[in-house]
Amino acid sequence: MPLQIRRGTDAERLAMTQPLAQGELLYVTNAQRLYVGNGSTLGGVQITGYTNEDAQDATAQLFSNGTHTGITFTYNDASASLNAVVDLANYQGTIGATSFKGSIFADDSTLLVDAVDGVLRGQHIGTLTGNVTGNLTGNVTGNLTGNVTGSTAGFHTGDIKGSVFADDSSLLVDAIDRIFYGTIDTGNTTINSTSLTSLTTFSMGTSADPLALNLNLSSNLQIQQPITGVNGKFISLVMGRGTLSSPAAVQAGDELGGVIINAYSNTTTTALAGTFGFLVDPTAVIAGGSFIKSKAIISASTDSGAAEADALILNSAGVVTANAFVASKYTQLAVYANDAARTSAIAAPVKGMMVFMTAGTSPAVTNKAVVYDGTSWVALH
Repeated sequence: MPLQIRRGTDAERLAMTQPLAQGELLYVTNAQRLYVGNGSTLGGVQITGYTNEDAQDATAQLFSNGTHTGITFTYNDASASLNAVVDLANYQGTIGATSFKGSIFADDSTLLVDAVDGVLRGQHIGTLTGNVTGNLTGNVTGNLTGNVTGSTAGFHTGDIKGSVFADDSSLLVDAIDRIFYGTIDTGNTTINSTSLTSLTTFSMGTSADPLALNLNLSSNLQIQQPITGVNGKFISLVMGRGTLSSPAAVQAGDELGGVIINAYSNTTTTALAGTFGFLVDPTAVIAGGSFIKSKAIISASTDSGAAEADALILNSAGVVTANAFVASKYTQLAVYANDAARTSAIAAPVKGMMVFMTAGTSPAVTNKAVVYDGTSWVALH
């Protein structure tokens, strides 16, 4: 025979006014639950069996006590939560997440993201926004906005905007006033610029080009500098034998430089038109003094293309002479047809001025040279 215990509905259990005796059982038929009396609780105490807490604890143990590959779990019983630490060293696949925390290593165990120092290490491909502190070895493709502090070795392809300073902080290129400062040594360098007024191409000489400096101008070249007191500014050409790093003294007869005038004789060829230059006087003694005895020479080319030799010479004594060794060399005075033409050209003559008159009345001359004596024009012959 089955053992019969006290039974009823849950409503009847809750309506009880007397507690079940200790150990007395009650079965609720509609809820299929079993209660036991403790002698004080109305309706008894439910016998729950395997509770939710039991299920949580048992499930958590599977994670926290089990052996897993690439992941470690920690169970917090009080908060009923699991925490996981994932090792992605051997992970194969795609990870989608809003954020990561920690260092990142490459397959060869080199550090890529240093989470302790908060820096990126290794190569970077893509757009980088922010500051870069440290050494960069490799190529940079893209735009850089910001400051670069340190040395760079390699080629830069693109535009550079801003001033340029030397290692001693002296200004070399003033990007505001568009001015170059300092000394430019000759070398394999070409600077193309449209921002400098009238300057199209500025090139330094190379081993294949004997020109030390070449300016290709779209219009006139103007050098402007305010004077200090009564002292003006000069273009200075410093010449010497030897090399730039180890110069040596010039010698008697050396050409010291000057101006050479060339012009295009056709669409592709330039021809010599004339020169103005200086040379060390053949009688000069070079002894480390403050001055070097020299001669100034002006020469012009003939229309046949042959260069005239020393057409006009100014020596260190201030004597001007024409080349007496070449036929057809001469010194020509200004020629005037009459007094009116002379007065129109020379409104205020000075003492010692000399001209040639085809005809004249003051003085009365025909094809003669006249000189101004400070008061009037006087015939010389």
